[in-house]
Amino acid sequence: MLKWAVAFAFTGSRYICNPAPVDSDEDYVCLATDGLRKALELAGATVDGDPEKYEGMSSFVSMRLGSVNMILTDEPDFYRRFVDATEEAKRLNLLHKPDRIALFQRHLYGVEAEEIPL
Repeated sequence: MLKWAVAFAFTGSRYICNPAPVDSDEDYVCLATDGLRKALELAGATVDGDPEKYEGMSSFVSMRLGSVNMILTDEPDFYRRFVDATEEAKRLNLLHKPDRIALFQRHLYGVEAEEIPL
């Protein structure tokens, strides 16, 4: 028996933005074990994005299955920071993607606003 997701939360522009875009993926962040990644791979999901870009920053992988994108991590603190960033972006209704990226960079990696290219 595989134990998969410990917790999950909605994220991404469909959740954050009001009005929500209709042409974007459905995104989730999941606090999970390797079992979830293996199950997703068996279902046909593939690694998405550029994992090397985030090397050394956090332990996560983005998996895509159709129009669903799942950000998987086994780090509870990273998961909590990701959820916090999502909720702050939603509260502020950040419609401009570079603004959402900057907010997430600050929450997840402690990057100062002036260090983030726009």
